[in-house]
Amino acid sequence: MDVVRRRVESGYLSLTCAAWGLVDRSVRKSQAAFERGSCGHSANADTNAAVNILRAGTRPAPRGRNAAQKIRESRVAA
Repeated sequence: MDVVRRRVESGYLSLTCAAWGLVDRSVRKSQAAFERGSCGHSANADTNAAVNILRAGTRPAPRGRNAAQKIRESRVAA
């Protein structure tokens, strides 16, 4: 079995809602708690971030001339 390693940028993963993919700085009620009032999603903060890491790591990498811009946009959308 081949193993593929992919670098996942860590910025905003702990502030991104795993249910909706939106970044919100007010969601960390404590070090361990993630609560997003506008959609009602709540989870352990580490679990929420782990879901975001999994999604970012399994998303196809952008290619072509605008790859850097697509990567920046995916960080916000993730």
